[in-house]
This record gives sequence, C-alpha cells and structure tokens, in this order.
Amino acid sequence: MKPLSLDRLAAACGGGYTVRRLQKADLEELYAFCRSNPMYYEHCGAGPSRAGLARDLALLPPGCRAADKYYIGFYAGDLLAAVLDLVAGYPQEDAAFLGFFMVRGSRAGKGEGSRLVNGLAGYLREEGFAAARLGWEKSNPQAGHFWQKNGFVPQYEADHPYGRMVVGARAL
Repeated sequence: MKPLSLDRLAAACGGGYTVRRLQKADLEELYAFCRSNPMYYEHCGAGPSRAGLARDLALLPPGCRAADKYYIGFYAGDLLAAVLDLVAGYPQEDAAFLGFFMVRGSRAGKGEGSRLVNGLAGYLREEGFAAARLGWEKSNPQAGHFWQKNGFVPQYEADHPYGRMVVGARAL
C-alpha cells in the first residue's frame, strides 16, 4: 500500500489546515488538546493521561505495520484543531480504521468535525479505499449521533476495555 499524502488530505478537508503526523515530542500539546474536550472522556471512565496518549501514538491493530498508522493533527495556524488516528489497510486491505477522532472542545458543535470526516472519506475514496470503520462507546449518545449523521452504519457491538462499543462502517 502506498503512503497517504497528508497534503492531499489537508486539501480534501478544506478549511486551510496544515496536517502532520504527531509524535512523542507533541505529547504535551496533545494532552492539552484532549483536556479541551472532557465530555469524550466521561464515557471512557477516566480522563486523558500522558502515558495513555504515548501508548496510543504507537498502538497498532494485529498484523499492521507502523508505516500504515497515521496519528495526525489538523492545525489551523498554530492551533491544534483536530486529531485523527487512522490505520490504512485495516481490517481489510481496502479499508481504513479510525481509532480516534476529536475536535478541539472550543471548536466542537460547529460543523468542523463533519467537514473533516467527509473530506477524509472523499480523500480515502480517491486513494482506492472502499470503506472506513470505527467504534464508539455505546453509552455515548453524542458520538453515536455524530458518526451516524456522517454516514457510519452500526454493524455490531463488542466488549472493549472502555466498555460496550458499537462498531460502525461507512462505504466510500
């Protein structure tokens, strides 16, 4: 699988973002960003932690390569506006898995997340992907509403360390 182009992804998402991979050196900025959206963590049982975020930066599903993981930040100027954890080619070669997606708390509820998700879907389709998959906490009605509004259809439920998850997919 060829690497994804973050410049092309940024263009597909509109809004004048700069997109780059986040690394351990970005951990403090990522931690502050995650703390801006406490509602997300109400359904996880605990708030963000530096150790958890450091682990997430490198966490891969079984059989995936580090080169297929894109833990990226969408920057509006110098401000980290949104974060996306995407694994290309999982769970099938023609699918992309969204492990984490969040918009900065002060920017949430204004359509920015939907614009980013739909731009991402268009970009992935252009790159030859057929589907995007993800999971959300069943106990989080806001997440369920957001993902279904953006074309993700519930497929099944599964237990997860965070709780009961709804696994959803969107055809691209």
